[in-house]
Amino acid sequence: MIPVPTDVLACVVLEAEVAHVARRMVRLKHLERLEQGRHDEPQRVCEQLQQTVDRMEKLLGIEATVLACGLCSRDTEGTLCPPRSRP
Repeated sequence: MIPVPTDVLACVVLEAEVAHVARRMVRLKHLERLEQGRHDEPQRVCEQLQQTVDRMEKLLGIEATVLACGLCSRDTEGTLCPPRSRP
């Protein structure tokens, strides 16, 4: 597998675990911690996640995004990271 520029969006509840893994990610370009307690508005959270994914793809040339979140209120459902074709 070819390492690609990677973005991690992680819930602060998983901060210690994500930090441990992120230290070993050679091509990590962006790590964003998501606030805890987002469960009340899952649709809003999904929209915010998608906006962040889209923004990081444009600004930093991100080719892979890791969502490190629990399944709380299914707030990541519907977030899209379209596949890229490689030259």
